Amino acid sequence: MIDDSNIYFKTIGCDLLKNLLVRVKDIRSDILQRTNLTSVFQDAITPCLLSLPTITPEESSIYCLGEAYPALLVLFETAYKSPSSKNKAKDQETYINSLAKVLRSNIISSLHHISSSTPAAASTQTSFPYPRLSAQLLTMAGSFVEELGINTVKYLQDLIPVFYTTLSNPFGMEHSHFGLTLSAAMVLQSVIKNGHPRIWRWRGELLSGLCSAWIHAAEDPSTSREMKEMLENELKIAVKLLLHVLQNPVTIPGDESQKEQAQAKENMVGDVKKLVEADPVLTGLFF
Repeated sequence: MIDDSNIYFKTIGCDLLKNLLVRVKDIRSDILQRTNLTSVFQDAITPCLLSLPTITPEESSIYCLGEAYPALLVLFETAYKSPSSKNKAKDQETYINSLAKVLRSNIISSLHHISSSTPAAASTQTSFPYPRLSAQLLTMAGSFVEELGINTVKYLQDLIPVFYTTLSNPFGMEHSHFGLTLSAAMVLQSVIKNGHPRIWRWRGELLSGLCSAWIHAAEDPSTSREMKEMLENELKIAVKLLLHVLQNPVTIPGDESQKEQAQAKENMVGDVKKLVEADPVLTGLFF
């Protein structure tokens, strides 16, 4: 069914496989290791991840990817996190590498593929013609980041620009884009928590994106109060996490960036003060 050319049957196949693997994982079976079915299932699911606009309609893409990514995640968990594993260190390494490959080669690449960049003045502004699909991909990125844990630091250079462009999107409060902006604010919290040892390097981009989203929400007259409060709450949480990380730098023996981290911590209060002075609307974001 997963190999079928019809998107409907592909999706049903991914859903059936996901449910089957959940049960295999629950009984702690090592059948995937014994039969080498992991690669067979992965090779079947991976082409489904390419079901993207414009070839695949957005609605069909959301439907298919909504089952394909969870099925792939359960496959990795069942194959490489089994309690009956005889080589846990190797399986853990394979698990992390598999997650990282999907995150970079599929999720992030797909986000870039379905967005468009239009030159504007001296900068480049990214637009999101498929906001619902972009929101779904961001949510899946959050699931993979949670599994990657501290290994997320290796992929911050790929992740942070996505969140910056999404949160700073001037049309982020439009009804069709609101879900995307909200997803970005929520998933960014996972990125900050799991990538905290190196998140300080990206504080400028993160603060800029979070502040832009807050200002756009404050200035938008068409969005309901309930929706604004929902977004503002998530933005506040993200900012608190970011400031907490900056206030508590990680000490790594032999790391040459310790001085830079200390400088970032020292400058933090002054930077926040300057931002609020530049636009008093930001007072509610930081205080």
